[in-house]
Amino acid sequence: MPSHSGSNTRGEENLVLGYDLGDTVLSFKGEPTQNLIPNPPINARFGPGNGWRTYNTAQYNSNTYFSIGTIESVIDNVVTLATIDRPIYTFDVLRAQTSGGGINAGTNYYVKKLSDNQFTLHAYNGSQDGTQGYIDPSTRMHKVHESIALDQRINVSFEEFPTVWWGPPHTANMCYVKELRYSGGPNDNSSFMRIHQTRLQALNGGMAYGVYPSVTQGDIVTFSFWAKSNVVRNFSWSAYFGGGFQGASGTIQATKEWQRFEYTWTASNTFGFYIYFWPSSPGSLPYFVDLADLQVEINKGHATPFTLTERTAEESLIDITGNNVIDVTNAAFDSEGLLTFDGTDDSVSVPRKQYGINEPWTTELVFKPTVEGDNSWNGLFGGSLTQGGYWMFHSVGNLTYYEGHSTATGTKITYRPWTKSNTFTTNNYHHLAICYTPTSSTTGKFDLYYNGGEKVDSFNWTFDWSYSLDMRTIGNAGGDRHGTNDIHYFKQYSKTLTADEVAQNFRSVKSRFNIS
Repeated sequence: MPSHSGSNTRGEENLVLGYDLGDTVLSFKGEPTQNLIPNPPINARFGPGNGWRTYNTAQYNSNTYFSIGTIESVIDNVVTLATIDRPIYTFDVLRAQTSGGGINAGTNYYVKKLSDNQFTLHAYNGSQDGTQGYIDPSTRMHKVHESIALDQRINVSFEEFPTVWWGPPHTANMCYVKELRYSGGPNDNSSFMRIHQTRLQALNGGMAYGVYPSVTQGDIVTFSFWAKSNVVRNFSWSAYFGGGFQGASGTIQATKEWQRFEYTWTASNTFGFYIYFWPSSPGSLPYFVDLADLQVEINKGHATPFTLTERTAEESLIDITGNNVIDVTNAAFDSEGLLTFDGTDDSVSVPRKQYGINEPWTTELVFKPTVEGDNSWNGLFGGSLTQGGYWMFHSVGNLTYYEGHSTATGTKITYRPWTKSNTFTTNNYHHLAICYTPTSSTTGKFDLYYNGGEKVDSFNWTFDWSYSLDMRTIGNAGGDRHGTNDIHYFKQYSKTLTADEVAQNFRSVKSRFNIS
């Protein structure tokens, strides 16, 4: 493991390795996972070219055409109806069954309602990715509605003007318009998507389609996203597997502050499922809802911190010095997404460092024993039984230092327990610093500090072998010596910390872990 004798990203001298589950910026990125949102860089954290679609079904009528009524006149490209067979609204998208009067069959047109029986037609803009913005930000008129906003009318005439039309389902930019926002998101000030309601009549739509996360029947699916609104209102979502297979759905209350929402269910089908977002009620005023950082994970049972694509076992827990790769392949995570060690096979792997007898070091950690009366080989750290020391609990909670060496001709293990067996109570956090100072070519001294206070134990050691510590794993002291201690904070120094330095480190974390 590379040593680091100078300053590092934390500004601490002689810190050679460390992690902190509470530091989600520099250290803990979350457990390994994969975001199944297809093409996540633009579909999960929204960007130009994303595949999401806004839609409205207000004029959708079982894929059939309908009559808008009889035409009284067409003057100055204004169509006046003599009779009204079906109401139409501004931003409706309609498609004529036949051509005539300047209209082409099969082409989508915007409607601009002038009165109950008068309207104009305008060029339809089906842009979907939210990047077009506004014609004029002060008026909040969307670029996709430019032909309506600027009253750019389609040239039409009375002769053969079609009266039978269809409102094709799931056309964009009717009563909902997407606006891509490039900053202000809930994580890292990132991009997000704003969904505007642009009218109050005939609302039946939202954002959906174009993005289909694929799962296998029986997978435990967790869907999470962030949301907020300019008003407090209910907003709903659903996951639909098609073919009658059950999905999942929920209703959230969006507020003016970002919140994360998550839902977990069992996949009822092997399918790339649809995701819908829509308002639970129309509302009496125009509004918008912001959506950010969508994530679909399987077989976790809970949402993990957001990732664009995949977070590997070597990207989950970052060494705060930036000098080492910490591997959590053999680690487990609890329902809150934090490291946990079950005493069976869990551990965190770090680059091997063998500390010679003449090398000073300090190990500082915050941990929580999780199994009452665990008498097993309850490992804290070390990871090798060959020519080096390692630390664990043993004999009803005694903190114990072992020096072990196994060869073809025999095995030698010596140990020294810390007899304060009742100190490390179960399900409480504890701060411990173990400071090693070499005293000769074959001897050294260990000083132990508990919860930042005065030295609680001190002992000298005459070594039989070459190393005072063989550092390889956290949560396992070597072999089958796996621990049942949740270790949320760990630091390794290439120096002997002073009592004042230990106390200072303790003060920086005690309130977070509720240690008195």
